Amino acid sequence: MLEVNLERYWYGTGGSILRSLFLILLVLTLKSVSFAETLNPWMEKQYTTSINNLFKNMSPDGTRPGAVIASPSRQNPDYWFHWVRDAALVMEVVSRLDQSTKVPKSIKAEIPMTFRNFVDFTHINQTLYSPVGLGEPKYYVDGRPYDGPWGRPQNDGPALRSLTLTRFAQKLLNEGELHYVRRHLYNSDLPANTVIKRDLEYVSHHWREASFDLWEEVKGQHFYTKLVQRSALLEGADIAERLNDTGAAQFYRAQARGLDQSLKNHLETGRPYIVENLRRVEGIWYKHSGLDTATVLAYLHTQGSQYSWSLSDSFVACYN
Repeated sequence: MLEVNLERYWYGTGGSILRSLFLILLVLTLKSVSFAETLNPWMEKQYTTSINNLFKNMSPDGTRPGAVIASPSRQNPDYWFHWVRDAALVMEVVSRLDQSTKVPKSIKAEIPMTFRNFVDFTHINQTLYSPVGLGEPKYYVDGRPYDGPWGRPQNDGPALRSLTLTRFAQKLLNEGELHYVRRHLYNSDLPANTVIKRDLEYVSHHWREASFDLWEEVKGQHFYTKLVQRSALLEGADIAERLNDTGAAQFYRAQARGLDQSLKNHLETGRPYIVENLRRVEGIWYKHSGLDTATVLAYLHTQGSQYSWSLSDSFVACYN
């Protein structure tokens, strides 16, 4: 599974991790100004190429509008699927592209409808049955949950998705789009009938449970999952409060405090680093050290608000 996942994170839309590392190492090995002068124009060209290819993997022909495919490859390997985690991370990038001066106007014009399609696709995902509820990690491109064997639940997905959509909702509220937000993104109704509210309710009631990590290899307690859940609940509490759902806001913040305490378990292990996975109950068993790049990604994927952790925070620094 690791080999397959590395392929997805190289070729897929959701994680340019390996490509980014390659570019960083390439830059660090630059030996001359002339080489840099050659590389920089290529990187500018590649930036545009990457953006164009990113958008080609959103709602491509043969999919329901709003699907974010992991890769156009349909065999050897078949990644013609919508992963909740990958899609949420892609849409977070899309939201930032909206503020970039380097993005072509034709691409920028697509962004509002791209987000609305993603909201509609999410609604379909959330309302179709899965044995693990919103912890289902993977969907067919028509919106149906994947029904084959897989590592499930993966509880980072609803957290990342709600985090991305909460930031989208805050932007829309600032632009006066209250009606759309209340109808599609967040209202106080229970049972929840809007996409952010559904995800927040799932996160707030299931964060204590074991789930598979972002590599889809180990079921247990994960630093990455908990940190993205914490951010989702805190930013979710802000929008709940803004929309007068004060009881929910208080509840979400209380669960985030519980996550703070749970996150300490990953710091207080007697080891001189953050241990990513604890209390494994299923999956592969060779990751005994607990060292994992997922810890770094946890910080990267939760930046952007007053609640974001930094590696220099006193809460973390005293354990490193």
